[in-house]
Amino acid sequence: QKHTGVSYGIMCLAEGGKNFKGQRNRDWVTVPGNVHLSTYLNPAQKVEHFNLGFAILPVISILQAIDAFDGLHNKAAITWVNDVLIDEAKIAGALTQTQVSGDTVTSFISGIGVNIETKPPAVPDLVVANADCVNSFVSPYQKISQHAFLKEFLTKFSANYQHLLSGGYDDLLNVYRQRSALVGRKVTVLSDPLNDRSEKVTEGIVQSIGENLELFLENHNHPVIRGRVVLN
Repeated sequence: QKHTGVSYGIMCLAEGGKNFKGQRNRDWVTVPGNVHLSTYLNPAQKVEHFNLGFAILPVISILQAIDAFDGLHNKAAITWVNDVLIDEAKIAGALTQTQVSGDTVTSFISGIGVNIETKPPAVPDLVVANADCVNSFVSPYQKISQHAFLKEFLTKFSANYQHLLSGGYDDLLNVYRQRSALVGRKVTVLSDPLNDRSEKVTEGIVQSIGENLELFLENHNHPVIRGRVVLN
């Protein structure tokens, strides 16, 4: 609040633009008809599991918004940590950051990109083999507009935000676990340096997701707590 002059919150929607960035400063291609939304909120209270809760808040809200449309219920899944897939094609991603003072969460910022109407041009990436848009998975007579998706997303986001503030982290975590694309799948874990090339760290079958979003692999003594994950 002191730095922004915003007492409660603000959302900014971009139709498109240049030099958008995703996780670890990776390029994010924007095209009209898709959703590129930044949100600033000022919780101004103590929030249990605030860092993890706010990390999964937008990605769960994206899933639930997609679920609201005919033919798409339970079609979308989460890949670690905050990307959304349909049929293993990436259609969305989210970034978050929180600021605290003592026990009080003073600000929360999230940025989401959701490919609704248009499949973006391919950006070479070790992890994302394929990207697509939501409308590729519905019939030509059921196309979803940017406006319709935003309406659903904002409804789900607001409800999940209030639930998190009220101590509902475990409920959000359960949704995250249930909709994981990784559990039961063999994955390769890569390092994620800022400037150097990614290297293989380990591989295995994902057994479960822990309380802190760590990945437990079968026959591994230690969970995965960082890196990038490739579905095999």
